[in-house]
Amino acid sequence: MKGKILFLFLAGMLCIVQSAQGQLDISFEKGKHVYFHPEGWTPPGSGYEEIEQATAKGYHPFYAIFLQNLPGEGNASDRIKQYIADLELAWAKHGFDSARSSVMLVVWNDACEKPKSQRPDGTICKYELDSGVKWRGEPAHFLPARDHETYTKHFVEAVRYTPPNPAVGVLETLTSLDIYLRETTDPTIIAARQKAAEQEREQLRIAHIRSNFDYQIAFLGELLNEDKTLLPTDLSGYRNTLAQAKEIRARNDLKEMDDMADSMTASTDQLSTLVVSKKTEVKKRKEIVDYSKETLDYHIEKMTSLLQENTTFLPSDISRYQKMLGNAKDTRSHGIVEDMDDASRSLTDGEEELFLFVHKQKEEAAALKRMETTASIVFLLFSLFAFFGLGFRHRNFKRMRQTFEKEVEERERKIRNASGQYLRFHEERDEISALMKSASGREKELLDSTTAEVDAIYVALRALETHLAKCKTKAIRSSFWNLTYLREALADLETEFEFDTGEINKDELFGQETKIVKVNPVGFEQDLTKRFRETQEDWNLLKQALAVKSELAEQAFPHRKLDELFAICDTQSIPHQWLSKHPLAGDRASDERVYEKLNTLRLRDAVTYVEHLQTLRTEEMEMEAGIHQIVAALQEVQTSRIEIPELQTVIEDPNDDPAVTFRRATQEEEELQSRLAAADTVAEIEVLARRISERYRTCAKQIDLIRRAIDHAEKSIADARTIYERTGDIRSKAQIRETETVRVHTGCRAAESIADGDKSLESGTVSLSEAEQRLRENKHLSARRSADKALDQFKAAEDSFAKAIRHCDTLDAKKVEYERKMVSIETDRETCEQQIRGYGTDTTLNVYRKPVINGPADYNILLDEIERIKNGWRSELRRAREVYEERERQRREHEEMERHRLYEEEQRRRRIEEEAEWNRQTFSSSWNSSTSSPSSSSWSHSGNDSGSGYSSGGSDHSSDSSSSSGGSSTDSGSSGYSSGGGDF
Repeated sequence: MKGKILFLFLAGMLCIVQSAQGQLDISFEKGKHVYFHPEGWTPPGSGYEEIEQATAKGYHPFYAIFLQNLPGEGNASDRIKQYIADLELAWAKHGFDSARSSVMLVVWNDACEKPKSQRPDGTICKYELDSGVKWRGEPAHFLPARDHETYTKHFVEAVRYTPPNPAVGVLETLTSLDIYLRETTDPTIIAARQKAAEQEREQLRIAHIRSNFDYQIAFLGELLNEDKTLLPTDLSGYRNTLAQAKEIRARNDLKEMDDMADSMTASTDQLSTLVVSKKTEVKKRKEIVDYSKETLDYHIEKMTSLLQENTTFLPSDISRYQKMLGNAKDTRSHGIVEDMDDASRSLTDGEEELFLFVHKQKEEAAALKRMETTASIVFLLFSLFAFFGLGFRHRNFKRMRQTFEKEVEERERKIRNASGQYLRFHEERDEISALMKSASGREKELLDSTTAEVDAIYVALRALETHLAKCKTKAIRSSFWNLTYLREALADLETEFEFDTGEINKDELFGQETKIVKVNPVGFEQDLTKRFRETQEDWNLLKQALAVKSELAEQAFPHRKLDELFAICDTQSIPHQWLSKHPLAGDRASDERVYEKLNTLRLRDAVTYVEHLQTLRTEEMEMEAGIHQIVAALQEVQTSRIEIPELQTVIEDPNDDPAVTFRRATQEEEELQSRLAAADTVAEIEVLARRISERYRTCAKQIDLIRRAIDHAEKSIADARTIYERTGDIRSKAQIRETETVRVHTGCRAAESIADGDKSLESGTVSLSEAEQRLRENKHLSARRSADKALDQFKAAEDSFAKAIRHCDTLDAKKVEYERKMVSIETDRETCEQQIRGYGTDTTLNVYRKPVINGPADYNILLDEIERIKNGWRSELRRAREVYEERERQRREHEEMERHRLYEEEQRRRRIEEEAEWNRQTFSSSWNSSTSSPSSSSWSHSGNDSGSGYSSGGSDHSSDSSSSSGGSSTDSGSSGYSSGGGDF
């Protein structure tokens, strides 16, 4: 059973292969590289002969096949790949080398010239590139999925031109692929490239040996030029080494320099370590002296500040403190650390003593001043209260009065302005009287409404005048002590009021009616301007109606303007139909009927006649404006019209051909003449005229562009060739710098920029070749465009190569920065340790261990590591400073508390002494009183009584004193991947 299935499967596959071979009706011909199917058919464009010529010069065989239809059914991509595979299999029997040959197949038909969106369904427009399998291994390593798109993009760009030219795209694709395979597989080119690389590496090695040896000589020389106190006594060995190194450098023996550099490194490092350590010791000593000086300067400044206090707060004798300050300054000038520390301690004791005395004197003076200030504040507050109370009332009265006067003045001004406008109406009343007697219809309605509105405005004005006078009378009654009337007057200015029109002179009104009206001052003032404007418009319309009653319609709307417009139309060949809607565009009888109707309306209703006459005049002005717009449009076309010169060049694209543009403009100009007789609006004529003018201007631009292309195409190609040569030099420099950099640095991305530049350079080379070809074909415009395109591509390649060089320079700068930081890193660490010890903290910071670099390295990472170590040192320094500042703060607080305690004890001691002195004085006074009183005689007669009395008095006094002293003590104690084909 399984054998039958296998037999059927093999039979089916054989049928499919035979069917496919039946479709392979393209026979292989030796020496022929371009094939068309069906025979006799050729795709559009030119250049197929160039493909045959390029093949003869090519490094590897390549073939181009053009099909009008792709045989078979199913997926088009799979079908075209299978077609190529079957074709190569069939050709291999006739000498076709499938391992080295490249085949590009293009399926092309007439529909492929249209955009994709306009092609019929089922249209196949595809291409496929198949490169020989030999090139997929070393050294070319050309992989279709990865590399085909780089070359087939030339074909895709070529078929996008108008008109498309698939031959140019195929030629560019195959020639660029041939160039790549030659450069990557030709043994001669590979050997030359390898030899150049070896020479470059040797030059770099020599340069490294020389630069390293020069650095060792320079570094040792700098060390020997340091201060003699930092160097050892015997420097003869180092000087002999330096002299020997300079002799070797003068002989320029690379081997001797390389050997000598290693031995110099050890001795140079030893001397460098000695110099750095001595520098550190000197720096430490200087920091200790500076610290002692800063401390002493602080205490000198503080003592000086205390002695500059007000003399009322200082002791009577300050010579001791002045002598102490003078001795400290002398010690400061000598700069001996121990003496400066002793002077600082002495000044500290003197500062505390003097501070306590000054503080006590200031507190006593402040207490006395507070008592005086309290009494002054009480008196001042009372005075301010009275002053501001009266001042506030005065300002309130003044503000209200000014507000009222301002409101009255503003309203009187508005009334005067409105009254002046009303007087103009009143002065023209006699003129309007004649119209009032014979008015009817629209005249009568407008006249009645206008005169009524004028009367209403006049009544309101008189009412406002009367109301304003009443408010002023009320406001006069107000005074400084009584603001009621002024407040009422201000409120009345905004309040609605009633007015009897009987108070007005009837001769001043158009009507004679008397009534009570209500007037809102605010609303009336806001609407007054609008009412006057509307009334004035109606009043002017009445005056116009009165004026035109005696003027015939033939005079008010003459035929002269229409005659002028007909003359303009005849001059500019504009059909008279554009004036057919004019009311006087008919014959003489029609004009007489129009004037007869207008005169009849003038006598019957002059107001309606005026309005209708204005409408006719507006329509006439619109027609006049339309005629002038048409004339301007026709003149613009005449001004922009040009003539086509004879150009000695070939123009490929119709969109660039001025003859095509000129022909379209003349066709549209003929259309303009026909549209003048058929268009309905002026806008249609203007749009068409502007389009014609724009075509003439475009034609002029095309002529200028072609002339400049004829004059400058050769120069553009020469400029592009110059940039190409310069770009090649820059590429060589970039390649050398990239080779140097990858030996020293990891993570170098210069090769990416160089690859991008190579792509742009290759594209520019193809564009430049195309420009030269088109110039030979006398296609100047296309040649210049291709040259400009090549120029842009060369500049892009130049930028990419320059970017690669800058990237290498940046990496080298990082290496230099790393080496510079390595020179000073140990000094930085020791400096940081010294600063930390200066804050009273003894610590040992982490030592940076220099890594052993025997090849390329990432110096960015090494710099980051150095910065990380230094950040740790800075953190330790910041932590030590914070601890020191906290310790100093606590010390200052403790000193302040101690000074305060000493001051309190001194105060308590003084109070005890004062109380004891007072008790002594009291006892002495009592004793004197007892000896001089009559009881003294009884003491002389009775010794027992006297002794008893004396003993009793002594006992009482001792008790009082003890009690008083104890009380004082108690009080004091109580306070702290993509394929090779695709669509196009």
